Amino acid sequence: FRKKLINGAALVIILAGLFVSFSRGPMLGLIMVTIYLAFPVRQVRYWIAAGSAAIATALMFAWPWIGAQIMERVQGSENVTIRLKLWQNALKIVADNPLIGIGYGNYYIRHVETLRANQIGPFYEFSWERVEKIGTIESIFLSLAAETGIIGLGAYLAIVAAQFILGSKVL
Repeated sequence: FRKKLINGAALVIILAGLFVSFSRGPMLGLIMVTIYLAFPVRQVRYWIAAGSAAIATALMFAWPWIGAQIMERVQGSENVTIRLKLWQNALKIVADNPLIGIGYGNYYIRHVETLRANQIGPFYEFSWERVEKIGTIESIFLSLAAETGIIGLGAYLAIVAAQFILGSKVL
């Protein structure tokens, strides 16, 4: 009973955090983990397949509208534009420091220097004061690769893979 109580409390906390943040990444992660955990159950497999087929069919018919909405959000979005430029900058940092990166937490210090040295941009729509205040790459994988190099990124991916392997053995 105690284990169920702890798991129930953890579920409530996770769902509350998901509801409060209303973030797409954790929402997608929750859906994927739910499918992963439910798939071994024979009765649930049918519903997963049927639901996936229904979603795929709905997306196929709604794509013209969905595609237009996505393009409208992407084309005029300052957030998307700056993220793509930050990712380009991170890739340049990784190319310059591939093995050990620039040091954990040093992206904030080095990113403007790299932007200017490699003429990444243009950042016409943003003032340099705003660009200089950016402290994150907005991608955990690129951030780890830039700050800790391929070695650090590989270690992170190995830990994540180990968690999946150990978790699947427990199930």
